Amino acid sequence: MTGQTHSLCIMFSGFLSIALVIAIIIVIYLLKIVHESCEE
Repeated sequence: MTGQTHSLCIMFSGFLSIALVIAIIIVIYLLKIVHESCEE
């Protein structure tokens, strides 16, 4: 039971790190779009 919980925690932390990277990329992408639309 302990091992299963541990692997679940590793999987969850990995998912969180991936979600964090995706969120940062989306924010940068949106900022770039806003910046380009403001320059026009």
